[in-house]
Amino acid sequence: WESVKRHFSELGIDCQSKEFTTVGIGDMSGDVFGNGMMRSRTTRLVAAFDHRDIFIDPNPDASTSFDERVRLYETPRSSWQDYSRELISAGGGVYSRGAKFIDITREAREALGID
Repeated sequence: WESVKRHFSELGIDCQSKEFTTVGIGDMSGDVFGNGMMRSRTTRLVAAFDHRDIFIDPNPDASTSFDERVRLYETPRSSWQDYSRELISAGGGVYSRGAKFIDITREAREALGID
């Protein structure tokens, strides 16, 4: 996490007090990614994927989503499928990587910079 803070600092951003968006690879079940997603309440996780699922939250509330990520971290063997759907913003969702196709909503396209 210290390298992340330094990177943001070099960009003139205090990632411990200013909200920022991120996309990542992993889940909250205790790996490096999960630990990193609990280092700042200002992290707005827009999307993530692991070997099971794709998580998309185009406009997350930083504080609420932080609390939910902590809940998942503390839940043994959790996956993105355990994320409370009512906390996911419009246009987001959790999708199985086994699906042959998923619709990418307008909100998700905008958040992820997809044309």
